[in-house]
Amino acid sequence: MSHFFFCERWHALQRQPLGMLNEEQAHARHFEGAPYCVLVNSSKTPTAILDVIAHGVGVEFLDEHLRSRLVYRYIASQSGELFLRTILFRKFQGSSKDPAYVTAYIFDAGGEVTVRHERMLPIRQSRISQAPFALENNIEAYPAFGHYERLLDFSRRFGVLIGQASDSDNDTGVFTLL
Repeated sequence: MSHFFFCERWHALQRQPLGMLNEEQAHARHFEGAPYCVLVNSSKTPTAILDVIAHGVGVEFLDEHLRSRLVYRYIASQSGELFLRTILFRKFQGSSKDPAYVTAYIFDAGGEVTVRHERMLPIRQSRISQAPFALENNIEAYPAFGHYERLLDFSRRFGVLIGQASDSDNDTGVFTLL
């Protein structure tokens, strides 16, 4: 079971929380639709961060160097549900703060995903493709306060193939989480 800590926001460059909140303060912000962050398992070295705002939720899974390696960005629909709009996967080499590979999946409400694979090192190369996806796999209920488990599912099922980038020269940067 995950433990949650709360703050006003997470400073990605400094890799630290800003404005710690207690549970009551975070709950009030949730109820009011004011922004707050949820730090998962630790306030100093979280394994994930949820950035909760009135019109969406961002989820970042961090590695041991507190670098954002997997990101889900949800936007709120008019019905109040969340639509998974973007997935970013970053692969790092060693302790570098700059990713070696980035794969971005941008989903539209019409059932199409645009996939951008980028190899950042040693030279920048990119490839863009499009594919259909199963729309129902990208819909989530807006979480009640403290009930973030569905959004924290690292290996979600999607209607599109996602894979793991490798260091091979022939690698496209696609990764699989199915």
